Amino acid sequence: MKILRTRRSGDYHKSEQGFSLLELLVVLAIMGLVLSLVGARMIGNIESQRFIRTAEAAVADVLIIRADAILNAEPRTLITQSRNTGVDERREFTRRFDIPQDWRVEGDNINISASGVCSGGLIAFTNSQGRRIVYRLDPPRCTAQRLSLGT
Repeated sequence: MKILRTRRSGDYHKSEQGFSLLELLVVLAIMGLVLSLVGARMIGNIESQRFIRTAEAAVADVLIIRADAILNAEPRTLITQSRNTGVDERREFTRRFDIPQDWRVEGDNINISASGVCSGGLIAFTNSQGRRIVYRLDPPRCTAQRLSLGT
């Protein structure tokens, strides 16, 4: 008949004692470093996607302005900040890109006839952090194609 023996506190071997405080601190430091690197990259990706979505929404407004020109049988001119020479901004048929205040838009003025024919051109959006995205609007329907995305 076997008798069950219980261990006494002095019977533990070194391998059964667990992790030391120093080992736990090293593991936590490594995990914190990895999480900070991953977190910074994630935030950058989120900001980049927000920038792209906002620029694409501004370019999509061109189609709304085109539809407005067709419905009202009046021409429209979509002007940029850099090339508004020769366009009277007080006139009823001029529009600006709907972008955040700290952004810049550069490129060609987009003329849309009363029948909806678009002149096309290049449009570049730049945000306050210096990110830049360029679109080409192809005539006759102002179909937008993204040409480049710079940081």
